[in-house]
Amino acid sequence: MKTSGAIVLLLLYLTVNTEFHQVLKIPALFTHYAEHQQQNRAVQFIDFLILHYAGEDVKDADYDQDQQLPFKNSHCIQNSIFIGIPPEKISAPSIPLFTVSQKQLTALPPFATSSFRFSIWQPPKA
Repeated sequence: MKTSGAIVLLLLYLTVNTEFHQVLKIPALFTHYAEHQQQNRAVQFIDFLILHYAGEDVKDADYDQDQQLPFKNSHCIQNSIFIGIPPEKISAPSIPLFTVSQKQLTALPPFATSSFRFSIWQPPKA
């Protein structure tokens, strides 16, 4: 019982959500071929397929019947559900994008004397 229910659900899904419903139109293909063969006994099945599937669509007297053939047109609307399974957790080494360096700035006391400040004003030494 479970397998038959699964087969029915699978066929229902394939018919509605894929181009499988075109397979159900195969009897129309053979019926249309029989009509062509009644008009012209010399037409072979391969010639019939080439006439209807290879080349451009010719709007002739049986154009509406031609459009009812399987895989002739596509009116399928895809309603797919995608369930993504996340991959195993991959850990990559952490590489810093930029580094922050902290320098300690020490301020001189306001009244500190430095010999460097006044060395520019000293006369050259020989």
